[in-house]
Amino acid sequence: MRVLAAWLIRAQFRSRRAATLLSMLAIALDVALGYSIHLINDVALGDFSRAMKTVQGEPDAVIAARDSVGSVPLPLVDEIARDPAVLIAAPVIETRVRIGNLRTPVRLIGIDVFTAAAMMPGLLPRDAERPATGGILDGALYLSPALLAELGPQASATLTLLRGDQRWSATIGGDLPAAGPDDLLLVADIASVQEHFEPVGAVSEIRVRLAPDSDPAGWRAGVAARLPPALLLRVAQDDSERASNLSRAYRVNLNVLALVALLTGVFLVVATQLTGVAQLSTQFALLGVLGLPPRMRLLQVLLEGLTIGLPGALLGLVLGYALALAFTHLLGGDLGGGYFSGKVPLIVPQLLPAAGFLLLGCAASLTGAAYPAYLKLRQPLVEALNNGFTARPQAVRQRRRQLLLPASLALAGGRAAAVATAVGVAAGRLRRDRPRSAHRHRQRAAADAGDLRPGGRIAVSEAMQEIYRIGPGQSLRRPLLGGDVEVFVGGVWRDYARQFGALVISRDDYQRLGGDFRPSDLALWPRPGEEAAAGEWLAAHAAAYALEVAESAGIRRLSLTIFDKSFAVTYALEAAMVIGVFGLAVTLTASVWLRARELATPAALGFDQRMLRHALMLEVR
Repeated sequence: MRVLAAWLIRAQFRSRRAATLLSMLAIALDVALGYSIHLINDVALGDFSRAMKTVQGEPDAVIAARDSVGSVPLPLVDEIARDPAVLIAAPVIETRVRIGNLRTPVRLIGIDVFTAAAMMPGLLPRDAERPATGGILDGALYLSPALLAELGPQASATLTLLRGDQRWSATIGGDLPAAGPDDLLLVADIASVQEHFEPVGAVSEIRVRLAPDSDPAGWRAGVAARLPPALLLRVAQDDSERASNLSRAYRVNLNVLALVALLTGVFLVVATQLTGVAQLSTQFALLGVLGLPPRMRLLQVLLEGLTIGLPGALLGLVLGYALALAFTHLLGGDLGGGYFSGKVPLIVPQLLPAAGFLLLGCAASLTGAAYPAYLKLRQPLVEALNNGFTARPQAVRQRRRQLLLPASLALAGGRAAAVATAVGVAAGRLRRDRPRSAHRHRQRAAADAGDLRPGGRIAVSEAMQEIYRIGPGQSLRRPLLGGDVEVFVGGVWRDYARQFGALVISRDDYQRLGGDFRPSDLALWPRPGEEAAAGEWLAAHAAAYALEVAESAGIRRLSLTIFDKSFAVTYALEAAMVIGVFGLAVTLTASVWLRARELATPAALGFDQRMLRHALMLEVR
């Protein structure tokens, strides 16, 4: 039986070499796309989690402000530290500063070195061999290896940190040996950071580790109920989950696109095996007459399908790993999406996911071979010996022939049009030279009533409207500046920078609620004809205050570059569509083979080859 099976498999490959290779290539492309996407996202999320663990440690809970301008008062830090269920309460101040000519702001983390030793060992500083200062308690700065390499010659004995109009010149006391290879970090004593960059009498967050005999869930629930509205308690895993959610839709879209290649592979295997069953129908029937049981004939067809899927899946794993390496080196660990650091991660394949994608490729090929095998099993041996492969009545076969190719073409064209339309619409919205008004929806009848609300009117971004179903005319109660404020939604605006939603409130309302309005961004419109002079004036001030200046056209180009990189992987689907076209050709070949006797009749009546080809082309149309 093994010799017979091997002989039939070799015969299949020799008689349908092109179709078999195309089927293998389609399966390989499916596995390669899916496996490469899995590798890239898995390693990117893993690097993000490791970086978070280095900076944040492993706390049982984190208490922080709900908004970016809030802080945790020191009395609450003392209260949490005195809690009998709390083992360690580590206060942390975290902000971003600019250094010299670096374009990217650097994270500055102020720690209490005694609590950080137990909570965040990855942030523990290491003094230089000949320190120029007394250490971290004397105001020294400690830099991560990546930041030292980034600064290069700028990493002198003294470093000047800039945050708005605030400056801090401090000496470099050493480095952070446990920091990640891509982490741009500065660590200093929390009191020094508080003195130079605020917040005075408060910290950014409290990282809490509970005693071993405590109930973490119960403690978190009790503390969360007592916290003021401006503060939030979260678990450390929320940050990793939030990073995963940032790219979830992106990953799902790529995986759905990879399924296009999977369906193409299944379709090609069906066409290839159907053609093979038709060609070898008489031989299979003869083997049945000679004693080969139906189950063995069924297994033979499935085995032939497996010989297509197994090599294709193995090739797909190799191609997937190569694609992952290529895309991460060209586009970064987030494929240009901007969700993670964008650094080139180290990809280490794991056995279990590789085995899963290998089985997926084999299952796709077996699925494609199952239908032809079933049809062959249903056909009587005598009919197969006399008439060849006929699986259904003539009327049904004719209807299937009429619908198969148009439906396949429509399906392939629909998938192509859907992908092209989605990409085109998204790109078109970004490429508009004159975007629509920021307030796309208004309800003027309710505008006057909205001004009477305690918090005034706000605008919500389109993302917030879609995710949370918040629209113009609604009233919300949101924690803002330490209080629970009621606001009226007066409009919707577009915001491509914050994809999970944002609120916009006027400066007057913000100050009326007690906020200290300190602009973080400034939009300028130069007078017509004075763009060059305005640029020179801005350049001088930007150099003096370490500001970053960007033109709107440059921001638009950067956005389009990120968008194009995000969808660069979809260009690989062009190969799947080309293979699908060949699959249609294979299906047409199978249809002609199955109708060999039918087409012989008009040929005997005088039809030449040109007339027969014309008739077949009319059916395809």
